Amino acid sequence: MFRGGTTLVPVDVRVLDRDGNPVTDLQQSDFTVLENGVRQNIRHFSTHQFSSEAPWTTGPMAARTTRTDDDIDPQNRRIFLIVLGRGRLQPPAKGVDGMLHFVRERLMPQDLVGVLAWNRATEFTADHTKIADLLERFKRAHEGIESKMKTHFSGLAAVYGSKAIPASLQGDIDAVFGGPRAEGVRTVTPGMSPNADRVADDTRKMTDLLLNPTTGDPVATAQAAAIGMDLDEFVAKNMQTSQDVGNLYMGVEYLRHLDGEKHLVFVSETGLIMPRAEDDKDLAAAAADARVAIDYVHTGGTVIPPTTGRFSAENRGVGTPAIAPVRPMARPDMWTFQTARTLATMTGGRFFANQFPSASADMDYIDRGTRFEYTLGYYPARAVLDGKYRQINVRVNRPGVTLLFRHGYYATPGIMPFDRRRVLTYSRVAATANYSEEVHDIKVQLRASSPEHSPEGGEVVADLIIDPSRLGFTRANGHNTASIEVAVFCADGSDNNIGHSWQTMELNFTDDRLQTYLRDGIHHTVTIPVTAQARRVKAVVYDYAADLVGSVIAKVQ
Repeated sequence: MFRGGTTLVPVDVRVLDRDGNPVTDLQQSDFTVLENGVRQNIRHFSTHQFSSEAPWTTGPMAARTTRTDDDIDPQNRRIFLIVLGRGRLQPPAKGVDGMLHFVRERLMPQDLVGVLAWNRATEFTADHTKIADLLERFKRAHEGIESKMKTHFSGLAAVYGSKAIPASLQGDIDAVFGGPRAEGVRTVTPGMSPNADRVADDTRKMTDLLLNPTTGDPVATAQAAAIGMDLDEFVAKNMQTSQDVGNLYMGVEYLRHLDGEKHLVFVSETGLIMPRAEDDKDLAAAAADARVAIDYVHTGGTVIPPTTGRFSAENRGVGTPAIAPVRPMARPDMWTFQTARTLATMTGGRFFANQFPSASADMDYIDRGTRFEYTLGYYPARAVLDGKYRQINVRVNRPGVTLLFRHGYYATPGIMPFDRRRVLTYSRVAATANYSEEVHDIKVQLRASSPEHSPEGGEVVADLIIDPSRLGFTRANGHNTASIEVAVFCADGSDNNIGHSWQTMELNFTDDRLQTYLRDGIHHTVTIPVTAQARRVKAVVYDYAADLVGSVIAKVQ
């Protein structure tokens, strides 16, 4: 929403009493909003009581809307993305049972819910029975899959080898989601931390310390000993964290462009081992910027934070190095407590570490606390959009209550009018292009050839065959229409981008022609100018209507 070139900043606020029930009688005058410590004038104030109503659709894509961006009032529905983390999620808190209880008994009929686990995700839907059936399959199968995952992603191969899930395990995962081509299910390409290179470097340094703890540096030797894990245990936990963090980033992006009260419920056995506090903040800031609250549920038992040392809950601030200049006084699994608290607090969610008898009670608390909200809006006193993260603080003149709200946002220029389709399309294609593995939600075949092989450049001819069986065709007047994006990227021997093409294909087929293409595929040829000799080509096909991606990689012939 824009007024005189300045963005209105919305802040969703939930106010809870000591029993976790919403406080509903506050007025605008009861609230104070500060940005970077400076008091702001509240220019928008509204309240909303969520009440049950019939869903307007139960199928996939129900979260898509055509709302305009000058409407910041909430819709009468909540959106929940349940991210099932790595590990055993059932005992002792019965984490999967808690999610089943929530989906079956606590969601309102119009609420939308999706599930993300491993490298698969469902679309958001009001068909709660369908999601419950998936969770039942997950409950039966996930411990067996996790055992195989732990064996596969272990040792130095997990650090330096491929991060792709092997085909034998992928079949088990697909079965949980209803099959490899189930309706409303798509492949997840892991999201990236803005400091992914630094995180990888930290991992390598810690791995080297554990491989050779007697380096002659007494501080490094003490740090390696203080980790309290052998190499295999550290590698396994680090890989688990890496995969979970990638899914959390993707989950935030999955929710970013949807309208509604948005919650990411992260279910984890033991939490995330993130040695740097800025890693916590990076993820929390991304979620807060997207107006996504992270509710964090530990199922493997309560983690007690350390009370002393560099990595204590009190002392662990932004900028703490992964390999600290002093010996940490606690094992890395103690860091998970502060990580969970940071992610929940900064985004307006809650952290549950077995305070309640079970995960079902945790989800009851989430349900109660999200049935009423206040929406505040203000124009920043500092109107310059400098791209920096700005901290938000909200106060209320009512003692004894708990406030939940996002604690910041990135002051980046908006797009007016905001084109959700364009932004989401770019996000999906870019994420798939940067993903090292192929994605087969839309099947694509590719043959790449270069009639010129001069080192100065030339061109590459990419011949594609696209399977249209999962495209979101619209039928009207005897024709089947669809619009898909076809992006082709060329790389040299060092994987540098040396040329690309991005086209929109408008498809319009009669029933007979569609049957032909379903049998033979859609043939499409693209010629791409390149600035050097091409070695590899990657093609990405995206269908917005179905929200599905396909990609394939080929060597240049």
